[in-house]
Amino acid sequence: MYKSIDSLCGMRIIQNPFLMERGEPKTVRRSWIERLFTRPWNPFCATKCIVPIIPKRDPIIFGDMILIHPARMHELETILSKLEK
Repeated sequence: MYKSIDSLCGMRIIQNPFLMERGEPKTVRRSWIERLFTRPWNPFCATKCIVPIIPKRDPIIFGDMILIHPARMHELETILSKLEK
C-alpha cells in the first residue's frame, strides 16, 4: 500500500494512495430512471451535486520525510527525468 523510495536530496519519499482532497463541486443532470426509482422518491429534482475526490496536489513534509500521492509522484518523476536529459 505504501511505497517508499530514497532519492530526493536524502529525504525519504513515501507514496500514500489515501492522500486525497475534495475537488470542485459539479452539478449533473439526473436521469429519469434515477429520478423515479431512488429513495426518497423525488422525481421533480432534476439535478444533483457531485463532489469529486482527487489526489492531493501538495506534498506533506515531516522533517526528512515527504508524503505524496502516487499520481503526483509519477508527475514528479516525469519532470525530473526531463530535467536530467
